[in-house]
Amino acid sequence: MMEKSGAERLMIGCRMTDTARELVWSGISKELAEPKRRQIFLERFYGESLSIAH
Repeated sequence: MMEKSGAERLMIGCRMTDTARELVWSGISKELAEPKRRQIFLERFYGESLSIAH
């Protein structure tokens, strides 16, 4: 991995983050209201409970 350039390592990290986001979204019911889906996503992705701004 260290043989790769900084740009290549950055791209690998970005792809890994994109994949993680897709996995989290895929586990959230599409039948929920969008604000609730986003709240669940944030809680799962960032690992803490967040309140929705009104």
